[in-house]
Amino acid sequence: MKYALPVFIFLAGISLASCGGKPAAPVNNTDSVTQNGETRGLTVNRVSAPVTKKVSDSIFNGDYIERYDNGIIFKRGYIQGGEAQGTWRSFHRNGKLYSQGEYKNGIRQGYAVTYDEAGNMTSEGYYKDGKQVGKWKYDLNGVKKEVDFGGEVPAEYLKK
Repeated sequence: MKYALPVFIFLAGISLASCGGKPAAPVNNTDSVTQNGETRGLTVNRVSAPVTKKVSDSIFNGDYIERYDNGIIFKRGYIQGGEAQGTWRSFHRNGKLYSQGEYKNGIRQGYAVTYDEAGNMTSEGYYKDGKQVGKWKYDLNGVKKEVDFGGEVPAEYLKK
C-alpha cells in the first residue's frame, strides 16, 4: 500500500507524457545517466512480480533498473524510445546472474542464456523476432535435453 501513490504518480506521468504536448522533465535519481547533455534514468524498487508494459511513444531513454525489496538488482538494461535495446540481464535474489539476452526495438533477438542460483547454465539458444529458433539446449538438475524450435538462426546472431 505504501507504493500505491508513487506508482500512481509514475503511471500518470507516463500517460500525460504520451498525450503530446511538452516532453516530460528528465528523471533525476541516483541511477540516472547523462547522454547527449540530457540526464535520464529510472530505478524501480521491485516488491512483487514484474509488470511488463510497452510504451512505444515514450520519451524515456536510459538505463533501466528494477530491484528486489532487499535492494539486489532484479533486472537491468537500456531503454531507447521506451523499448528495450541491447543486452539485458536479470538476477536471482542472491545477486547471481539468472539470464542474459539481447533486444532490438523491444523484441528479443539473438543469443540468450539462463542460469540456476548456483551459476550452472540451465538453457541457451537463440531468438529471432521474439521467437525461439534453432536448437535450444537445456540442463535442469543434470537432465540434459535439446529442443529444435525450427527456423534458421541468422549468422550474425551466432556467438563467437
